[in-house]
Amino acid sequence: MRIGDEALRGFALAAAAVGDRGAKRAMAGLSPHAEHLACMAQALARQSRDERDATLRQWAGAATALAERAPPCSEHPRALALLAGHVPQALGKELLANAPPPRAGFVPEPGLLRVLISTWKALT
Repeated sequence: MRIGDEALRGFALAAAAVGDRGAKRAMAGLSPHAEHLACMAQALARQSRDERDATLRQWAGAATALAERAPPCSEHPRALALLAGHVPQALGKELLANAPPPRAGFVPEPGLLRVLISTWKALT
């Protein structure tokens, strides 16, 4: 099974976020057949601190960047409107214009936003 670079970067970012340099602790709980999962985490571990920080910033930015067009799921305008602050301004205005207003004081849970962002990325 081929695992894409985005998934490998995500694994490396997760390992870095918990201080698991080279993903050594994570690999202890995985099958030996999954060693390739740690390739990017191990490459990060070989970098200098400044190089590693720059790489992590780049990956984290790429992981949160959203496409400049709405995914083809216009039957959920309220959900799309929650992402208005995470997309280019013109698209955000379009998403808000097509959605009913939220109830007063509504603040989405961070987990909901993460799911919506992941779905957006999968559909665009």
